[in-house]
Amino acid sequence: MEKVDMIASGYEWVCSACEHFNTEVEIDSVVICAACATTFEVGDVEHAYA
Repeated sequence: MEKVDMIASGYEWVCSACEHFNTEVEIDSVVICAACATTFEVGDVEHAYA
């Protein structure tokens, strides 16, 4: 069977202020909601497994 390379495409989080679903390309120490501009400190980062 042929192999393919997998690329992680981002990190997802939900804003607790407005419930907007956000996607980030990379992890920073803070994130800003794209909908309401509320700033949050990044906590634990979890990886999804199928």
